[in-house]
Amino acid sequence: MKAIAKHSIIFILAGLVISFVALNIIFKLTIDNSFMDMTDTKRNSLSQVSVEQVKLLSQPVFVTVYYSSEISAENPVVGKYAEFVLQFLNQYRNVNPEKFFIAVKNPIPYSEEEKEAKKAGLEAFQTAKGGNNLYFGAVLKDGDGKTLTIPYFSWERDFWLEKDLTNIITQFNQPKKKVVGLISPVHKIIKREFAKGITGYAIAQELMERYNIMELSPSSKEIPSSVDILLLVLPRKIAPMLQYAIDQYVMAGGKVIVLADILSEQADYRMTKETLSDLNKLLTSWGVEASETMVGSRYYGKKIYIRSGQKETRQTSYPLWLNLTKEAINQNEPITKGLSDIRLQTALEFMEKEHTDDISVTPLLKIEDGAIFHKEEMEMGKNYIISSYEADKKMHILSVFIQGKFQSIFAGQPEFATDNKLPFLYYSAKPTEIMLIGDSDLITDNVWLENGELSDNGQFILRAVDIMLGQSEFAPLYKSQSKIYQESLGAQLYNQVTLRHRETISRLQTELQDLKTDYDILSKNVENGVQRMNASTAKQMNEIQDKVKEIENRLQYYNYTIKKAFETQKQYIILINMLIIPLVEILLLILAYNGYIRRSRRKIKEKFNAR
Repeated sequence: MKAIAKHSIIFILAGLVISFVALNIIFKLTIDNSFMDMTDTKRNSLSQVSVEQVKLLSQPVFVTVYYSSEISAENPVVGKYAEFVLQFLNQYRNVNPEKFFIAVKNPIPYSEEEKEAKKAGLEAFQTAKGGNNLYFGAVLKDGDGKTLTIPYFSWERDFWLEKDLTNIITQFNQPKKKVVGLISPVHKIIKREFAKGITGYAIAQELMERYNIMELSPSSKEIPSSVDILLLVLPRKIAPMLQYAIDQYVMAGGKVIVLADILSEQADYRMTKETLSDLNKLLTSWGVEASETMVGSRYYGKKIYIRSGQKETRQTSYPLWLNLTKEAINQNEPITKGLSDIRLQTALEFMEKEHTDDISVTPLLKIEDGAIFHKEEMEMGKNYIISSYEADKKMHILSVFIQGKFQSIFAGQPEFATDNKLPFLYYSAKPTEIMLIGDSDLITDNVWLENGELSDNGQFILRAVDIMLGQSEFAPLYKSQSKIYQESLGAQLYNQVTLRHRETISRLQTELQDLKTDYDILSKNVENGVQRMNASTAKQMNEIQDKVKEIENRLQYYNYTIKKAFETQKQYIILINMLIIPLVEILLLILAYNGYIRRSRRKIKEKFNAR
């Protein structure tokens, strides 16, 4: 009996040890954002789109990952992310193991593997000692020798890893990329460096992942027929030639996304006298009209801190910076379905005009019970905007989706376009689609990326491009990071730590933005001769810069404090997991064993007494 009991105890203890080890492994995998997919957005598993694209491969695709083994020691964050990437790539291979192959190479300095990595265009990471000999990128090649390169896997883009990988695989299935025409006279979406295009805004980087971008001049007389969709950003003043080019592009069935704006906060802070009359000539023929005013909402206004005295600040809603939630976003349209966080700054509205039955106008973004502000009121400052707010009980439409056939605003081909290759069209040759958004600032990085989170603005634009180009199946690949803090136990813990300081950080960030705005205004006033650069102005600018540095240092301190607190809590949870839980299990085991012994003795006594 005792031997059996001892063996049972041994087996039970062994089972507890195995379960304890498994529990720790599971916990570690989960808290470290590893392969187990326990996320709301299924971030760690392939979508149906990706599965279908891998199955569609007509010939083998060979993926060579160049991963320096020293990265883990040099940068543990990158090392952990590398494990995740390799596990994620294995999912593609598992879908189609006969067509998708993976090889991992360690590009040791001065080795043949490093020469291959450099030749393929991989970018090296800088080490702590200042060297550039660590790699973590990939080269994808098909049977025909077509080669596509991922210069480096950025851990900052882990929430879009699937999109990036599937976009590349798609290029093997669809060799010819579609073309996005871009006209952006004010926002420098794509920067230029020695005539070479480099990434400017985040939107440029994302569009370049899937499409060829063709930059067009604001004075273009013709939109090439090779342009599949035209992105027109902040057309303050449209030259007659460009007006004609856009008109005829739409008549030929071209698709357009227009980001209109009466006041761009990011472009500059000066009040312009330009109007939207040129743009409205086009819009009217499409069934709508853009306002010359801005729409505000106290309900959707972003919470900011403003100065209410010499040193006092208070939190309030700023009506002109809109954080639109689901109730303001059309959940019935594919472009906006599921979006819940679209951010606009000083947005204008669209009014539907009389149009033919061939045209349908569908609101995408709209708010009720808003207020109207004029450009000139912006000069009065945020306090004035807040104090003068008065709701008008009306519906205001901030974005529309238009479908149908349209009539040209021109009676015939103008003289400046007589040398155009395309014939003049008075009426649409075929139905087309147009999307209008009453804000150009929604594409700027400070609205796409705020406090480390990616807003739904990115999905809004990128999904619209995909859907309007007939590639709606790719829209789910643009996963919002607005729920990133729900993606793992570790992320949730980090969010809890951040909450303690979020209000202070928000106030400091608002003060920092205000100071930078004040500095930019002073700089522009001096540059334009509005204000003299004297001792007083120089002193004022120096004081602003000193305050900016002080706030930036405080924000860095809070960042350090949050990370330190996060690590402390994480270690505390790990300690509980490793010590307290096993102790509880052992205690329960002892109690169970003692109970078993008492029952056994009681049975023996009962048998003995029965005799």
